[in-house]
Amino acid sequence: MLPPQVHLMAQELFDELEGSGHKVSPGQLGENITVRGLDVLNLPQGTRLSFGDGGAVVQVRTRSDVGS
Repeated sequence: MLPPQVHLMAQELFDELEGSGHKVSPGQLGENITVRGLDVLNLPQGTRLSFGDGGAVVQVRTRSDVGS
């Protein structure tokens, strides 16, 4: 059985979309975690991210290539 999938997205994308006239809020694109200041598109496979003090730890296993 595969571990659960988590969709990580940068808040900067929402900011860019809003600047182009598209009103999109966190959660509307199917992401589970929205972050600011983290280059999510260039995280190497195997990167481990920890959220909160003693909170969830996720590991980058694969990534979706936007536009491919």
